[in-house]
Order: sequence, then C-alpha cells, then structure tokens
Amino acid sequence: MNKVGLFIDTWYPMVDGVIKVVDNYARRLMRYCDVVVFCPETRGFRKEDDAALPYQVVRCSSVPLIGNDYERALAYHEIAESFPALRRPIDKLEEVVDNKMWPLPKYRELLFIN
Repeated sequence: MNKVGLFIDTWYPMVDGVIKVVDNYARRLMRYCDVVVFCPETRGFRKEDDAALPYQVVRCSSVPLIGNDYERALAYHEIAESFPALRRPIDKLEEVVDNKMWPLPKYRELLFIN
C-alpha cells in the first residue's frame, strides 16, 4: 500500500480551518493509502488523542519562530549541525535500496539535474 505524508505547522489540540482540512484529507486518503501526519509537538497535546485518530501522527521537535535574522541564523546553525548525522544513514539506504523501490530522486541524482 502506498504511503502519504501530510506536513502541517500546527495541530490538535489547537483547532482552526487548516487543521480541520488536513484532518479531513487524512481521513479520506486512508481509504486508498497509509497516511502519516507530521506536525510539531504542541503544548497540551495528549498521546491518547493522537492514538485515537485513524491515521498515524508523528510529533516533531520544532524551533520557535524567531524575530530577527541574527537569531534565526543562530537557530538554523544549531539545527544544521545535525544534518550530517541524519544524512549518513539515508545515504547508506540510497545505496542498498533498489531504484524501483525508491521513487524519489536520490541525493547524488539531484546534484546532476539540469
């Protein structure tokens, strides 16, 4: 079965129109594929509430919006330091997973796309 990832910058327990639309998309897409909603960790969320949804919810750590360019650059630098550690296992996967099973362009292929 195919998988679909939906990414949103806020999620329950907050409620707004965008959250409701993404929730409805996820519920309808479940008829055709596995759905995972990726969202930030939110103050006040309960794991039980996420588990009650008919699709998987992955709560990710996030960086709060920072006011000025200097503060944003510092925050990005802290995050960017973890990129090499994240890339290493993904690069290894790209080498061992057959191209037919890896539908996205591999990193080395992106370097040579015109």
